Amino acid sequence: MIETNMVAFDGPGSRPVTGEVDVVRIGEYTCPARVVSTEASIGPMRGVVLVYVFRPVAADWSPEVDRGVLGVSNLLVPPVLVNKLPWTMRFFRRVSHLDFVGGEVLDQHCFRDTRGWFFDERSRRLEGSVEPVGEWGLQSYRTVDDRLSDALGIARV
Repeated sequence: MIETNMVAFDGPGSRPVTGEVDVVRIGEYTCPARVVSTEASIGPMRGVVLVYVFRPVAADWSPEVDRGVLGVSNLLVPPVLVNKLPWTMRFFRRVSHLDFVGGEVLDQHCFRDTRGWFFDERSRRLEGSVEPVGEWGLQSYRTVDDRLSDALGIARV
C-alpha cells in the first residue's frame, strides 16, 4: 500500500482536463484544485499538467455555490507542474468543469529551477521572479503530498 497523507477516492482514476475543478483530501482537510493547463512544458518534456491547489474548504464544498475559493489569492501553494499520477491514482477527484473568469488564473506563471533561473509554464526564461514562484521540475503525487502537508502543518509521510 502506498503511504501518503492524501487520501485516495473510491472509483476509477481519470485524466486531467483543462478547466476542471477537483478536490484533494489530505489528512482531515479537503482542498479544491484547478487544472489550468495540460499542455505545460519543462524543457523538452511536453504534456505536463499545471495545477493550482487552494486553501481548505468544508468537505461538502461546491464550486457552483462558492466559486470565490478558486481565486488566485486563495492558493495554498504556488502553482505546480505535475504528471498525471495524482488523477490516475485517484488522489484528485473531478467535481466540476468551469470556464475561467477574472482572477482565477495568474497573469504570469513563474517557476525556479535548481540554478536559480526562472521560467514560465512554456519553458520560456523569465528575467526575474514573479510571485508566487513554484518549482520548475516535474512533480508527482509524492512531492505534491509533501508540499501540501508542509503548507497545512501535517508531518510528511
